[in-house]
Amino acid sequence: MKKLIILSLLATVILISCQKELSPDQANGVEPILPSNLLSYPKSLPKHITTSTGSWSGGGLDTLSLNPPGNKITDAGATLGRVLFYDKKLSYNNTVACGSCHLQSNAFADVKPLSRGFDGNVTTRNSPSIVNAAFQTSYFWDGRIAKLEDMVLLPLNNHIEMGIEKIENLEKKLESTSYYSKLFNDAFGTPEITKEKLSKALSQFIRSMQSFDAKIDQGQTALNSSEKKGEFIFNRNCFSCHQGANFRAGSENGNTKNSTSVNVNAFANIGLELSYKDKGLGEFIDKREGYFRIPSLRNIEHTGPYMHDGRFKTLEEVIEHYNSGIQAHPFLSRQLLDWNTGTQPIKMDLTAENKEDLLNFLKTLTDQHFMNDERYSDPFVR
Repeated sequence: MKKLIILSLLATVILISCQKELSPDQANGVEPILPSNLLSYPKSLPKHITTSTGSWSGGGLDTLSLNPPGNKITDAGATLGRVLFYDKKLSYNNTVACGSCHLQSNAFADVKPLSRGFDGNVTTRNSPSIVNAAFQTSYFWDGRIAKLEDMVLLPLNNHIEMGIEKIENLEKKLESTSYYSKLFNDAFGTPEITKEKLSKALSQFIRSMQSFDAKIDQGQTALNSSEKKGEFIFNRNCFSCHQGANFRAGSENGNTKNSTSVNVNAFANIGLELSYKDKGLGEFIDKREGYFRIPSLRNIEHTGPYMHDGRFKTLEEVIEHYNSGIQAHPFLSRQLLDWNTGTQPIKMDLTAENKEDLLNFLKTLTDQHFMNDERYSDPFVR
């Protein structure tokens, strides 16, 4: 009897294992709605970014970042990437897509501090905005991946996020889906579905996500009195970490997991804690505990909750952290050290009016057109 029970349990385990590798397509009949003519995706920077000068000039942004050798953006490739980005079939049980945790209405960030994966478990970090990702040279909060084509596949494999243990099984799954044969053929000349094509199409779509049509892009003359005062406060207190057209630290070099040549100026310890459970960059580089990627502030009004763990719900809380809440961590970034002591955190000593002005300036970075652009919308929504 015991042997029969054991054999039965083994059979159940084997069956579950096989099901996980060969998850059935439970969403047959749901096809993307696409226009008859391909939508046109950005393949270069807008003129006002490439020709502008001053504080918010293009800086290190260049067209080559949008179109790296071997994977230039095409309209067919980005269209395929759009479908893949929003297709829940890319998760083990057809419940989660990339777009489930990166919402267009929130500038492709999540509204939750931590995101829920395919089986309901939560991620260990906040899902950040992926806008203007073409101009990064390393990815994730700790910068552990150097290439976008590698980054886009990792959430698929992640045991919390999308649960695909073997990409080969996903290839087979998508081959049995009616609409992918044509989309892959249009994008790459053959209907064959491969990991490399998945990676390239998703990367093309994400690289095309440009957001440079905010009020700030109209020039300083477009700003009202409060916004101009907020810009002055921003330049005095925030500019060292958030500069250029993308309002973030400069270019990075290297891969933090495999190299110590990473540009640590693209990361910061902002004194969230005196001792970090999540070490961030400190997992790879000595004396960098609590260092996390400095994000772009584009569309910051809509990308909350904020920080690597989503601890701050509102921008007001973020401003107050920098105003009075920075902790004296031993590896606190030097930009946040008081100039007089050299060891204690700065205190901005902002008045209520100052805070309101700074908040109003940050709202000038909102690009409403981008967050309503059909090219980046969910094609599965009926």
